[in-house]
Amino acid sequence: MYNFLKMIAGLFDYRIKIYKPPKAPPHQYPDNFKTLKVDRSGRIKWINKKIYIKSSLAGEYVGIRQIDDQFYEIFFGNKLIDTIDRFRPNIY
Repeated sequence: MYNFLKMIAGLFDYRIKIYKPPKAPPHQYPDNFKTLKVDRSGRIKWINKKIYIKSSLAGEYVGIRQIDDQFYEIFFGNKLIDTIDRFRPNIY
């Protein structure tokens, strides 16, 4: 009986395997964009202020495009995430 249990136990691998999905390459933004990295709390540093973007984008790069003297658009890839007012950014 002991040999049988030992044989069955040998069939299983009890080591924990952590799945790490492959990291996608960073998005390439046009030359008129400024590229910033989102920190681990989901914020970017922009004009000497920390602005919350999304915590799910931690470690990713976002692109910022200037619309006019006051407003900027934030993109992740080709998706528009937010619009920022330079004089009243949403600071968190």
